Amino acid sequence: MKRIEYVEITNESEEVAYEAILINQIRPKYNVQFKDEGDFNVKIPEFNWDIFEWEYNGQLDWLKKKKMGVINAKDVMVNCMSQSEQQIALTGIIDVDSRVIMIKQSLTLIAGVSGSGKTDYLLNIAKHNAAKGKRVLFINFKNAVEELSVRLLSIDSHISLQKIVQRQMTDSEWEKVIKCIENRNSDEILFYNANQNYLEIKNIMSEIMSNSVDLVIIDDIQMIEDEGNRFAKERMDYVLKNIRTIAGQLSVPIIGAYCIPGKEIEKRADRRPLLSDLEYKLTYPDNILLLYRDWLYNMESEKKNIEEIFIAKNMIGDTYHAKMIVTGGVCANFQDDTKSGIPC
Repeated sequence: MKRIEYVEITNESEEVAYEAILINQIRPKYNVQFKDEGDFNVKIPEFNWDIFEWEYNGQLDWLKKKKMGVINAKDVMVNCMSQSEQQIALTGIIDVDSRVIMIKQSLTLIAGVSGSGKTDYLLNIAKHNAAKGKRVLFINFKNAVEELSVRLLSIDSHISLQKIVQRQMTDSEWEKVIKCIENRNSDEILFYNANQNYLEIKNIMSEIMSNSVDLVIIDDIQMIEDEGNRFAKERMDYVLKNIRTIAGQLSVPIIGAYCIPGKEIEKRADRRPLLSDLEYKLTYPDNILLLYRDWLYNMESEKKNIEEIFIAKNMIGDTYHAKMIVTGGVCANFQDDTKSGIPC
């Protein structure tokens, strides 16, 4: 680890402000001591007093109190009510966002059988939040970052994935694709780049801790390994517990995909997924959304482009059924009267 020498700060108020900024960006995991040398496997953010502004009144006091082992309940309430934005993550689907709350420290599970469109939905969620100025870390274990980037580009440009991959685009489509690339900021969406031991939970948690982001998306959670070689049920419980803990430590929402085994579902007349279809008792997620595509079982279905979303667990207690339109990987809001979609 590289040894870090802290900047010299002479003004007491600036020192306190600098401390708060470090706490906010490096997160409470690091017990930063000032005017001492220390070893930290993180990059210390630059501080410029002239341009710094607090997000809301009382934020400095709250960050100082958050370093303590025990926090007064009233202080937490005041901080929560002082923040202008409590719902950090949005899916872009009005039917879902109006009734499902994905706040800081929450864990949301999006589950469905293979082919139900989990990755497409997660990429759309990443795009939607990035467009609102959020910094998104997208962790995917099934697809190469090159494939994910092309799929995201297809969603951005509304040009088919096949055309982009085969480079069979008209001049206007090429211009549209190039414009989408140029308009994207470099740090809006970060892809977790696969390397040695990248599936281990400790390495995944390290990457999440070292990147200051507003939203973490994991596709999919079942592929995460732990160094303890636990049985499947114990491993899943261990992984979810760690993910739920890190969401709390970093105060960021985490959305994870979960693949439901289709063997038992295919035996039923109604193949819509149920909460009981999940293999493990999932107590850690705050929200669980179940996805269903009718055309997976009926190729002649009139609902080919309709994705049903069952909110089976909701942190505010309201379970219900929603729909969205999915065309070429693009998710859109469902309209009953026309069966068309408004892009999310």
